[in-house]
Amino acid sequence: MRMKQVSCPVIFKASVAIIFFLTLLADFFCLSTVVAQTKTAAAKHTETHWQEAGLPFIQNFDPKEYSASPQNVMVVRDHRGVMYFANISGVLEYDGVSWRLITLPNKAAVFTLGIDKNGI
Repeated sequence: MRMKQVSCPVIFKASVAIIFFLTLLADFFCLSTVVAQTKTAAAKHTETHWQEAGLPFIQNFDPKEYSASPQNVMVVRDHRGVMYFANISGVLEYDGVSWRLITLPNKAAVFTLGIDKNGI
């Protein structure tokens, strides 16, 4: 009995799907961890409590809280500590207190962000 050969595009598509899934999973954990690092002085007491307990301080945000798509693709932090997230709905800006959605004129999704050598 002859084995059916699997064409290269099928294997390639499966590999791409697995890499995409792992990237999304890593982005989820990265978003949770990075946002936790941007807490303001008002939250210092809570952070101290978690540090004293030996547990990491992680805060997850529901997409309803930032009013955008649940899919975040990339994250950068500027020189002031403000976080920017490439999101399917646009660019999310988080200053440690509030969220702001910056949409593109054509409502396009954002997949990449960059910070220059000055942190801008």
